[in-house]
Amino acid sequence: MSNQGEPKVSFSFSTADGQLDRIRFNVDGRMEFFGRDGRPLRIDGVERSVIHHGPGKPRMRSLILQSGQTVSFDGARALTSYDDVFVIDTAYIPGAQDPIAAAVAVRLRVREKGKQLVVTADDHCVIYFLQNYIGNPELAAVYALACDSKFTSRARARAIVNDSDRGLHDAINARRLPVYNDCMLPPPFTLMYAGDRGYEMLNRVLKFCDKQSRTSLNAYFSGELPNPERFNVGPPGSGDLRINRLIHTDLQILNNVSPIGALPDGMTMDLMGQDADGKSYKLAEGVVRDGQLHFRSFADDIERQISQVPSPDDAPADE
Repeated sequence: MSNQGEPKVSFSFSTADGQLDRIRFNVDGRMEFFGRDGRPLRIDGVERSVIHHGPGKPRMRSLILQSGQTVSFDGARALTSYDDVFVIDTAYIPGAQDPIAAAVAVRLRVREKGKQLVVTADDHCVIYFLQNYIGNPELAAVYALACDSKFTSRARARAIVNDSDRGLHDAINARRLPVYNDCMLPPPFTLMYAGDRGYEMLNRVLKFCDKQSRTSLNAYFSGELPNPERFNVGPPGSGDLRINRLIHTDLQILNNVSPIGALPDGMTMDLMGQDADGKSYKLAEGVVRDGQLHFRSFADDIERQISQVPSPDDAPADE
């Protein structure tokens, strides 16, 4: 990880309502919230970000949204609250006279099974070829993915992870800003961020999509791909956007089983709160050593509780 800088995980959430009384930390990376009445307290909109500190300015590597009475320090476990997690990246040629973009999307499912975290991916990816798009083609691809009836189900919560327009995500998720042209992001999707650099699962899958999108675009121009099918997104707000879709099968993308507590040594953590005036303040600061969270400082109004250190026999194998 030395070539990417030192990683730091930061959590940020609002404590403006004054109900939060206590946070309990466990060595497996879980944080539990409690109110002044001693009961578990649900916190909405907890932002988990990973920032790498190295030469030059700090770089954001991922930003995951969590809500609930318990949130996770571990990036993969944070995704268990979503029925489906889609990772998408787009390649295009800037300034082309007849612009076309290729976007590759992969669907992941993250589940807890006993003391293990099971991450599976479909054995195929979806490739969208976009023409007549306005602005950033990746947001057009995100909208196409969210409208794709192939993925329509009774899922309660779905996430789409991409590596662009991070500054717009909050407004898009709040439906204050269209995701593409005049079109809002359809429910129940939430847009999240990850870059193609970094050590976490989303970074690795994003890098895969980045490579596949560039390969697909080159294959499209060289005529090496079969004819994709026309895909209609429908709503008038999509304008003249034209999309063709291709299902690329027989892929072995990811099938990973990770024991609980797979926290990389050396990772540091900041826990940030926001008061009624929107001002941020630090609640806790810590570092991971030997799979355990160690705290260097702690706010007076927060309680900590750390369980036993996992035995060496429970240590996860390298991916």
